[in-house]
Amino acid sequence: MFVAKLQPIGKNMASLLTITATFVAPYIFPKKHNSQQRFQDETEPYIRHKTIHESVLEGKDLLIVGDVHGCCDEIFMIQDEARKRTKKEIVTVFVGDLINKGPKSIEVLDYVSHSTLCFSVRGNHDQKIVSMYLKHIKGMLSEDECKDWVKLITPRQADFLKSLPYTLSIPCLNIIIVHAGLLPGKTLKDQNPESMLNMRSIVYEKDDFHGTVFRPTSTKVPGYTWGRLWQGPEHVYFGHDAIKGLQLNKYCTGLDTGCVYGGKLTGALLHLPDIPSQGDIENIHREIISIKPKKTYKDVGYKATK
Repeated sequence: MFVAKLQPIGKNMASLLTITATFVAPYIFPKKHNSQQRFQDETEPYIRHKTIHESVLEGKDLLIVGDVHGCCDEIFMIQDEARKRTKKEIVTVFVGDLINKGPKSIEVLDYVSHSTLCFSVRGNHDQKIVSMYLKHIKGMLSEDECKDWVKLITPRQADFLKSLPYTLSIPCLNIIIVHAGLLPGKTLKDQNPESMLNMRSIVYEKDDFHGTVFRPTSTKVPGYTWGRLWQGPEHVYFGHDAIKGLQLNKYCTGLDTGCVYGGKLTGALLHLPDIPSQGDIENIHREIISIKPKKTYKDVGYKATK
């Protein structure tokens, strides 16, 4: 143990106590790492922020798809619609909430996890199912507390779910994909995971130290739609907010249009140069594609986007 040698008189006494506490405290009061914290760590992505490199997109077009929620048939339907509009292979990126609520979550996991041309970020429902699956295999849930389909998740599919990052960046296109949103003014590494999974709006509050500050909220309290406050320079594609439906802002696009609720499954098809970085990324031709689901899979208390 190291203790700085200061004269223990006057104001130096405070310095001595402070420095001593800095070095001694970890030994006297070790940081608690209880079972709840360990479990929370297990639900974390292996890598929080991932990058899709240009080589993945060379000679291909890009389809970014809104919240699927277990609607596997509709994935194939929107991909088929996109193929009618291009002769190139298509890379598909999902904005999260691949699973839960809809009828074919296992099929979605099986398809996306095996495809070399599919990528996804983590949504709040993906996060919930990671937690439920881990609690199930650890015997922390009764049979009635675990969804029947979650019991069918294979170790490989669970590993895929746990690998889903909070964000995917595509530097050659100046694009970020996130499930719920990003807080303006913060770097990716400083974004709060809870916000990236759940935020819908931003509210302003008074802070005694900083004056007026804004914070993210996932509730329906009055606030500002975060996408309208996002000033780039990256263009963000996101989902999570079926109530607002398709959101088209200068620097971000919201693609959740309530497929599982009988709305639509919506995607943005980007027609890319063969070598994306050599093209004019500010003027890439983009089409918004929407398809109707086969049926309404889940009823809700609001009217989904039609």
